[in-house]
Order: sequence, then C-alpha cells, then structure tokens
Amino acid sequence: LDISKVGLMGHSRGGEGVRYAYNIYNNGTTSANWKSRIPGLGVKGIFEIGPVDMGTNNGSTKMEASGVAWSVLIPGCDRDVFDFSGVNPFERMLANINDGLPKSVFTVWGANHNFFNTEWQVSDAPHECIGSQRPLWDVNADPMPSSFANIDPVARGGLTGSKAQIDLSKALMLAFFDSNLSTGSAKNLDHVFDPQFRLPTQLSRLADTSREYFVAADSKSVFNAETFVKTATAAEGLNVTTLKTHVANNIKLMTGGLSEYGYKASLYSGAVIRNAAVIEGERSSAARTVFLPFSQVNSGAGYWTLDLGLASRKACFKLNNDLQTNCTPEALDNTFKVALVLADGTVTRSVAVNDYVELENWYSDYFSAIDSQGSTIYYQYVPVLYQTTRFELSDFNVSNQDIKGVQLTFSSGKAVSVVLDSMRLTKKP
Repeated sequence: LDISKVGLMGHSRGGEGVRYAYNIYNNGTTSANWKSRIPGLGVKGIFEIGPVDMGTNNGSTKMEASGVAWSVLIPGCDRDVFDFSGVNPFERMLANINDGLPKSVFTVWGANHNFFNTEWQVSDAPHECIGSQRPLWDVNADPMPSSFANIDPVARGGLTGSKAQIDLSKALMLAFFDSNLSTGSAKNLDHVFDPQFRLPTQLSRLADTSREYFVAADSKSVFNAETFVKTATAAEGLNVTTLKTHVANNIKLMTGGLSEYGYKASLYSGAVIRNAAVIEGERSSAARTVFLPFSQVNSGAGYWTLDLGLASRKACFKLNNDLQTNCTPEALDNTFKVALVLADGTVTRSVAVNDYVELENWYSDYFSAIDSQGSTIYYQYVPVLYQTTRFELSDFNVSNQDIKGVQLTFSSGKAVSVVLDSMRLTKKP
C-alpha cells in the first residue's frame, strides 16, 4: 500500500468532508498530530460528488483544494443540494489558486442527488427536472404498494436507483484517480475532464454533460466582469450586463409574476453570484454582433487556446396557483459565431460555437423558493453551470498577433441569453 499516492472521494456532505480532511492534515492547527499518526500520507487527488460548501465558523471559513488535483461532479437535477454549492470552491480557486494542477467541474444533466449512492433508493427530485434536461432514472416506475404509499410521496416500488449515474460516476472516478495517482499512459485519462477533447462515446451516450476546466499555471485571465460591461459594445437589441444585475432584474420579473397572487419576491442575502456577464436580446431577423474586450491587449504568441466559460440560461415568470413556473422559455441562439478582434480592429475568420460545445438551456430558472414571511417569498439563487469552450488560436488563423477581444455574431433569429464567466488565454501543456 503506497500511502504517498492517495485519492479521496466523498458524496454530499462527504464531498466537503474529504476537502476538509485534506486541509486539516496539511495545514490545520492539528496538522502536526495527524502527520505523526499517518506519516508520509500524500493526497494527490480529490473527487467530490454533489457536495455542500457550508464551511465552518458559521460559514465564514471555506476550504479549497490547493496543491492537489480536484474535480467535482454536479448533478444537474439535484433537489437536495439544489443551490449547486459544490461549484463554489472552483470559483474561488479560479480566482486565487495557481498550483499548476487541474481543477474541473463535471455537470451531469438529469442526474439527481441520491442515485450516486446505491443505498439511497428514493429520488430526492420529484421525478422531473428543471429545464431541458432528461431524468436519468425511470420516472414511470411502479408506485409503492398502497400500504406504503404515504411513507414517502416520491418513493417508487419498482425504482432502486440509476444505472446511468452509477456507471458514469464509476468511469469518471477511474479516469480521475488513474490520471492523478498513476504515471505513464494512465495520465492521459485527464482528457476526460478537459473540454479540449471530445468526451468518449462510452460516457457521452450515458448523459448530457457540461465541463469546466482550468490549469492556472498554463493560463492567463483576460476578463474582468465589472469593467467588461462598461467597455463591451453591442448591436441594437442586445444588452450586456453583469450577472448580479441580471439576477436582480429577474427578481423584479419574479415579483411581477407573483403580484397576481398578492406576493413579492426577495433574493436571499447569502447568494454567491459569480462575476460574470450576460448578453441578452429578443428575437430578431437581423444578424447582431457584440464585442467582448479583453482586460488589456494581449499577444497570441506562446498561447494555444482561447478558453471561454459559457452558459445559456433563460427563465420565464408566468406562475400557476401553486406559485410554480407554468411556462416554457423561448428557444435560444446557441449556434452563434465566434471571432477574434485584433489590436488594429481586424476581425478574424469566425467559427460556430456549436462545433465545439453543446449549449442548452439545461436549467431554465434562476431561483428556488426557500422561505416566506407574510407576503414576501425568499428565493435562493441557483448558480449558472458553465461549459469551458476551448478554441485553438489557429482556428482563427491567429498565432503571434496582438488580440484585443472577441466578437460574437448572432444570426439564427432566435432570442439571445448567453452568460460569460471567464476568458483565458492558455498555453499548451
């Protein structure tokens, strides 16, 4: 047993638990005691499934995974950890960690929280998912016998889990731990988490997925959301705002939907909203462009890819008598073109985003109700889950030129709702 090469995996609260165990052993106040008890322990990888991010000291102290490869699997239909808080460590590490080791988010659309555990055989989700994702379990399974029907309204007599979720999680853990604990050819399995490479068919046929990925030592951020929205230029009919402003505007729209029933909406004060930008517009027959400036002009010399953190999300706010969404968001333009803008204003050849990733309105809501007081309903913000989209600079016929930004062109005629979380220039490893 080689305890100098150890991997840790945890599900739900166990996900945050293994991240804390790693930090307590290496950096905690009792680190010396643990190292004397388990000398030579070397944690090389941490894999979390649907974890929480509660922290300690009433949530004021949170842990990252510095100095170790780290990946989190997010169930897109999770109704237990419904706020997708497992992505929060990734956001913190994206901004603050530069250890040269891979960090990734692997979202499995249609997966619930419980069925990654073979002993938890009752779905946490009420046999449906929000948005365009398809549940990965049998929603038509036989009901419980009548004598047990009132024990749990979500339980099904003929349902014991999700084979797709189990098979996918096993494959991902095998790829992750083989890649980060082994040497030689096994390390090539890291490409499963890197969106630069297509997901193997054996995995892609199990579920729809999204992947975020970065190795900070190899990349440079060229994005600042706060200054970005002040300098971005958009065609008539397109608006560029910060995600925080966009969420606040959506709370107003939710209040509009609730007002018919005598209620108003308020955003929970503890919401963690990334410094992202939103490009939005109604349907139009005209082609429209938006210029997304880098934080400063950068030479393409030495860089391999432009990495954009992209997502597509749009909600609607017509509600039923139960105050649940009772409408379908309109179709979105997820086939837009991407080009680079050089320092002299030249626009390069363009490529279609859908040749690289599949952007869908997988989760078509921004909020989940968590409490009410009088006529006010309090909503938790549900984080946007992104897809790292990696364009090789050579795809734009760019190598050593100076680049000042990106141009997106929308021409499908559909509505636009694109969330941009990051722009990075990345070197070839």
